[in-house]
Amino acid sequence: MCVFVFVTQSDMDLVAKGEWTELLLSNGGVWNMARCKKWAPNTCKILRGLHELEGRPPGYEAAMQPGQVTFLRLEPGTHLSVHTGPVNHRLTLHLGVRTPAKASMTVAKEHTVEWHEGRAVVFDDSFVHEVWHNGTEPRVILYVSRWHPDVWTRLPDPAADDGVKPQRKVTGAPVTREE
Repeated sequence: MCVFVFVTQSDMDLVAKGEWTELLLSNGGVWNMARCKKWAPNTCKILRGLHELEGRPPGYEAAMQPGQVTFLRLEPGTHLSVHTGPVNHRLTLHLGVRTPAKASMTVAKEHTVEWHEGRAVVFDDSFVHEVWHNGTEPRVILYVSRWHPDVWTRLPDPAADDGVKPQRKVTGAPVTREE
């Protein structure tokens, strides 16, 4: 049986009621290979090495690194308060793994979505969002944060008339950590 651990203290402040836990596989492009091997070898094999998770676009060397991969579990009766992600240069993907009824998220105070097994919800989490789980079984998603595609395709170019040109150059290499 997989053991989920409590989320960071800053994330715990979002829990208005209930319980939210995670199984962190990668953070900032650094992979926990022991957890990958034990709990999610196929998931890690598919995602490791993707520049969208581990690379750094030119001009973003000092920016917060997306690239978090984690399984998030919400217990029935959990409510995560209204919150935002820290930056808008990333996108967040939620892939439904175990998705009981009555678990939902409202994004930008207008769009309410429910998770479905095998289906992904992708959004810019710099918009306010809030989560409720009023079902009777735990909800589990695969959470992946990645660089927003626009940071790869529209970087400043002083030689261009409009100052912007498409680019695909990436830097960085996968980083792993054994636990």
